[in-house]
Amino acid sequence: MSSAPLPGTPGATEADVDEMGRAAGQDVKPVVIGKHALARRVLVVAVNCVEGWTAYCDAVPGKNHDKELYAVARTGCKLHEPIAQSIFPSFANIPYCP
Repeated sequence: MSSAPLPGTPGATEADVDEMGRAAGQDVKPVVIGKHALARRVLVVAVNCVEGWTAYCDAVPGKNHDKELYAVARTGCKLHEPIAQSIFPSFANIPYCP
């Protein structure tokens, strides 16, 4: 677990975000099905959901996107469908979660 603060959760560490997820009844890691770096420190991830998929965006430290993507999936801002579809066109035939 990282001890550095995570984006979108001032002062929170990955362990804190995991604990917040468990408290909210979300004790499973999100299943990330795609990632796209808009910049070194801005990451967008596609996550599966019951109805299809959705995308989240957040600032990251930019040191290791493979490790940072779960924090984006947990705490990032959900993207509007047209923006998400333009970033992940390969998911065009899969429903976007409301």
